Amino acid sequence: MRSSKSLVLAGILATVAVITMALGCSDDEPPVAPPPPEDNGIQSLLGVVQEQVHVYLDTATEVMESGLKVATYVDAGTDDIGDVFMGSVIPDSTRDNNVWIVSWLTDLQSGVAVTNVIDSLSYLVNDALSVNARNATAMFVKHNYSYQTADTTVSFTDITNHGNLQIEGLQGSLATISGGLVSTVRNKEVTDENAVWSDWTIEIQATDLEFAKDGDSWTSGCPNAGTCSVNVGYTQARNEDIPTTTNWQFDITFTDGNMDVDVTVGHLSASYEHALCTP
Repeated sequence: MRSSKSLVLAGILATVAVITMALGCSDDEPPVAPPPPEDNGIQSLLGVVQEQVHVYLDTATEVMESGLKVATYVDAGTDDIGDVFMGSVIPDSTRDNNVWIVSWLTDLQSGVAVTNVIDSLSYLVNDALSVNARNATAMFVKHNYSYQTADTTVSFTDITNHGNLQIEGLQGSLATISGGLVSTVRNKEVTDENAVWSDWTIEIQATDLEFAKDGDSWTSGCPNAGTCSVNVGYTQARNEDIPTTTNWQFDITFTDGNMDVDVTVGHLSASYEHALCTP
């Protein structure tokens, strides 16, 4: 089973955790942003970057699971699935234009931070986009999330997440998900001795990730098959040191939740296996 890692202040997660508009905010957990290691060699950084990729992939599969749970309601033939993605929280505004259902939410904590969410959902019915879920064969989800702190002179984490997913095969026993998810994180850790910056950009491109239905519903966001490419940009700096940036490419093939991974950074490469989740 996947482990859940709380990577934002507990109070913030408590506020946004109940919002799950397919790519719900409960899954908007940024990569861990640890201080850069004393040794800035590539070998030292490999473990640091691996951890961030695994955490973000874990979050991405939770996002996909949320979408598949909405798809379960599609199969049930219901038109009113608002409770699936909003739970007990009422969005500031929800509109539809007969093609997309769009919801907005802003959470302002005066002097602390502001959270903004815009989520959009559309269904494919008889080869046309619709806000009506009944008889849909596919669904499309767009997600925009940001968390911006007010005081950046102390330790802080700012987050921006974007997602654009297509879920197909809703009327069958095997669903596929393709699309992209992008997370940018700006982190600063201040101690008595140091100020350490860690900036991350992680881009996931999923291609035909497969998910098997369990009876009448999808109960897992763990892929049985499919591929992902992950591009990572990692910039680190300590105090007045000149920032250093490395760019990483992870090519991943899934088999029942297990990952075969090829990593490239510059002219260096490595391969490894990792068990991300259990279907």
